[in-house]
Amino acid sequence: MPKNIGIVDDDGLFLTDIKTGVSRLILSFKAIFSALPGAFDDLNTKNGAFYGFHTKWNPKGTRIMFILRWKENGARHNASKNYLITCKPDGSDITMPVDAMRWRGGHH
Repeated sequence: MPKNIGIVDDDGLFLTDIKTGVSRLILSFKAIFSALPGAFDDLNTKNGAFYGFHTKWNPKGTRIMFILRWKENGARHNASKNYLITCKPDGSDITMPVDAMRWRGGHH
């Protein structure tokens, strides 16, 4: 896994066409950060990076849910702030139903 530095615009949520194998970025970490002003004010954005984790579709196929993780530089392997993010399949209508404070102790 490549190491991100700060809030990047070339990594995030990708969709892969299983017939062709072609992947495309539909929602960058920078787009999430920009779409949710104030949601990440507690982060030192010069001392860490976002990574994606556990992605799932809703049963109707109309929304994608995934875990956005903030890892501070030098933090132990399993130490992160986790946020539940949802969006439409085109990356629009970004929401955060669960922030890091509510996630504490959560799993998957």
